[in-house]
Amino acid sequence: RYTTVAHCGACGINCASVAVANATAVCDAGGDVPRCDYACTGGAVDVNGLSDDGCECLPTPGDDLAGDGLDSNCDGVDGDVTKGIFVSKDGVDTAPGTREAPVRTITRGLQRAAGALKRDVYVATGVYSESVALKPGLGVFGGYSPDFSEREPLLYETAILGGTPTTNLPGTVVAVDLGGAQQGATVLDGFTI
Repeated sequence: RYTTVAHCGACGINCASVAVANATAVCDAGGDVPRCDYACTGGAVDVNGLSDDGCECLPTPGDDLAGDGLDSNCDGVDGDVTKGIFVSKDGVDTAPGTREAPVRTITRGLQRAAGALKRDVYVATGVYSESVALKPGLGVFGGYSPDFSEREPLLYETAILGGTPTTNLPGTVVAVDLGGAQQGATVLDGFTI
């Protein structure tokens, strides 16, 4: 078997020709036939799984804040996967609110985020027919692609269409009793209301 970088899978197949950013060439002998691949170096991460751009993400220290257009911790989301609840029109409100199993409504996302002491709610493109009461210290960010890999509010429009006004929900978005500065910032961004 040919399992070296210079001879991978057959004589003369040189993996060094697989030159991608922030990576080194390797011969992957894990399958039936060894094949050329690459391994990320220097802490870089291949977030999108595309060989065209190699290991495209270099993590930076500090908190990855949602809404800044950056995936500074290289988890595949503008924001932090571990600090958010995910909402999608294809979700189910009994789901845990993860990227793979999002909840369906913004209201349920806010409830889950508050109960799990999360910082953010990430909402995928779509029209959400509900009135929303913001929670103290939580950020609610719309404009995500259906798989949450991109956040571009103009491209992935996210709309909230309020229901019939009630005493508790007199408008489409209710921002009352948010607790002031001691609760942290309460944010609503990336929505058409």
